[in-house]
Amino acid sequence: MPKKNKLYCQPLTLSRMNLWLWVTCLLLLAIIIQLEMTDKVSWLAITLAVVFVVATIYLGLSSFISVDPVTKAINSHYPFSRQALILARPQVVAIEAHKYSVQIQLEHDMNYRFLMTKKKRQELIRLWEGK
Repeated sequence: MPKKNKLYCQPLTLSRMNLWLWVTCLLLLAIIIQLEMTDKVSWLAITLAVVFVVATIYLGLSSFISVDPVTKAINSHYPFSRQALILARPQVVAIEAHKYSVQIQLEHDMNYRFLMTKKKRQELIRLWEGK
């Protein structure tokens, strides 16, 4: 059985941007609390900074796309969701690579954009075309 390839990415949606803004607020809150207590170490600030690091790692590693080599289905996995978004081969009209992202166009004028590195974009297109 062929293995599925994991391509780490970040979906470019408003809900994802909102999630990253709340995680960044944790870090800013930790910095503000620590600056208010300049004479001693604030354990609350350290706890918030640790929560920020853990949340950042979780969000970065739990957002990925996997391509099934047999069916050519694209599975998009997001954090805090119970099941993956599955895009079957007949649904996908085109995959376009942009400077910092990839856009997957579906029928009925729907599309998904993912922030990916150049290497991951090329690998996604290579897996999709079957080379």
